[in-house]
Amino acid sequence: MIDIVKYGILFSVLAQNGLYGQEIKVDEQIKVILESVVADGDSLDGKPPGFVAAIKKHGKPIRIAAAGKRKRLSKESFTIFDQVHIGSCSKAMTATLIGKLVDQNKLSWNTTVPKGLPSIAKHIHLSFKNVTVLDLLQHRGGLQANADDWWSESGKPITTQRFLLAKQHLSRPAKNKRGEYLYSNLGYMIAGLIAEQKTGQTWENLMRQEIFKPLGITSAGFGFPGTKGAVDQPWGHLGLAMTPTQSDNAAALGPAGTIHLSLNDWAKFTQQHCGGQLNKIVSVKTMRDLHKTRHYDKNKYALGWNVLNRPWGNGTVLMHSGSNTMWFATVWVAPNKKTSYLAATNYGGPDMPQLTDQVIYSLVAIDNGVNPPEIKVKNLRPNSVKK
Repeated sequence: MIDIVKYGILFSVLAQNGLYGQEIKVDEQIKVILESVVADGDSLDGKPPGFVAAIKKHGKPIRIAAAGKRKRLSKESFTIFDQVHIGSCSKAMTATLIGKLVDQNKLSWNTTVPKGLPSIAKHIHLSFKNVTVLDLLQHRGGLQANADDWWSESGKPITTQRFLLAKQHLSRPAKNKRGEYLYSNLGYMIAGLIAEQKTGQTWENLMRQEIFKPLGITSAGFGFPGTKGAVDQPWGHLGLAMTPTQSDNAAALGPAGTIHLSLNDWAKFTQQHCGGQLNKIVSVKTMRDLHKTRHYDKNKYALGWNVLNRPWGNGTVLMHSGSNTMWFATVWVAPNKKTSYLAATNYGGPDMPQLTDQVIYSLVAIDNGVNPPEIKVKNLRPNSVKK
């Protein structure tokens, strides 16, 4: 157990964020937790190379720390200002972007796929004729989980890639009936494509103009963080051997999960979803729509968020996890506490979902002023794996 008296909830050292022009304090209590979960040197004991985590409460400075290395076997430390790949946590941003376009009367939640993509309407299978943007964002549009081959149209302009992939998959019968839950990256790509068709801009440019710029998010980008070949940002790590890599899913998948950014910037977005005066990005009605579940089965997925109930969150909480198999990120938002809990690691191994959840639980404990539980990291590495 971590001794709160010894380390102090608010004890921190000052770090200067020259890149973003603001000072952020490193939280020593969070740092101690993260140092306990990252790998020691070149170890392959199940611990990730690096980790960063934060608590952002309305009206309070962000509490944040990082530990470990940007790249396995490198000397460069993982810092609190580093960018992380958030994978499918990008979906909340895509849904919020579309909500903003709804506020601007550029499209509607009830815009159907044929009306959103009129140039291919005649090719769209009958089973998709009544599927709406709302259906797509809830994973209830009948689309399969992923494209057959996300890379098949690579080399073409990004909107053309998405357009051709959409045409290919929408011309077939739906995988599920409309209204049945099936988590679908393909569905989110098509929702993003509809936004592109309605505005004449790429999803990437819409994100920059409608989400990042208004919120003062300056570190965000798409694909892997950093400069190719350099260790100026963390690298992802793949497989049981934790092979360092600078790669990502196909760019065409973008609206479903290719965003990277710093945790401080990510928190600027998640705090918008704490409601009330914190929401500066969409109308009050649209924010309610983004958090509303509309089906009564076991899958409580709203628009870009899983909606759950937790006593520590004083009721309703929002959460999502994301991974491109080389990174893993998790965020929990407690609107009734006006607080976000964020965690990310530069490794996408099979034990990372449980580990990031344990880190989140520790953040919640710290936020509530109690000793966080001991974190245990599974060793899933077979003896045959070589260093």
